[in-house]
Amino acid sequence: MMGASVTYQFNLIFTNRLWRKAEYMALLFLATCLMAAPVLMTVYQGVMAARGNPITMDSGKLVIWLALIGSILVAGIGAFKLRGLSQRSSFSAVGFAVMPILIGLVSAIAVVKQLAFMDENSAMVNYRAIKQIAEITDMPDCKSDIVLAHYEYGQPVVYRCPKAYVLNALTSNPFVPWPDYIEGTSVQLGQAMDQFNEQAKNEQ
Repeated sequence: MMGASVTYQFNLIFTNRLWRKAEYMALLFLATCLMAAPVLMTVYQGVMAARGNPITMDSGKLVIWLALIGSILVAGIGAFKLRGLSQRSSFSAVGFAVMPILIGLVSAIAVVKQLAFMDENSAMVNYRAIKQIAEITDMPDCKSDIVLAHYEYGQPVVYRCPKAYVLNALTSNPFVPWPDYIEGTSVQLGQAMDQFNEQAKNEQ
């Protein structure tokens, strides 16, 4: 029994199969780290803020693009692995290849939606503070203290209300991953932000 096991390990190493598996896992790990860049940045900036260190606000966009690259790589690595399987491959082997494809695709969709929403007219808004000084009744399902808002003067605000958490919250490009948000349009929030802008101009 032990002799058969040693022979198997010997064949595994010298037929390059073990190296290929290790190489696959290493590539998948690196791609996953890129895909998780917003999460890693959120943790890093939280630690930096807790220590009182300065934070780079303009790093948010780069992190989102890294997440998109990582998502594509994760899906691509899974697809490459699936393509190399034979028809006699086990269910677990197929699942191990399909899972990165699904995760990568879902992550890519979330990132693309984020990139399409956030531009020079979008930002994170303190919804809780605005509600204290302005009446807003056309966002009844939004329970979060902050929202992502696409704002143009005189126009209704297109908003995304987080259901759970916000990544990159301390950067110029906060990220609420799809589908963990409520998206809608608010006339009243737009009017309140118009008033704030008018007051700010008058005080200058």
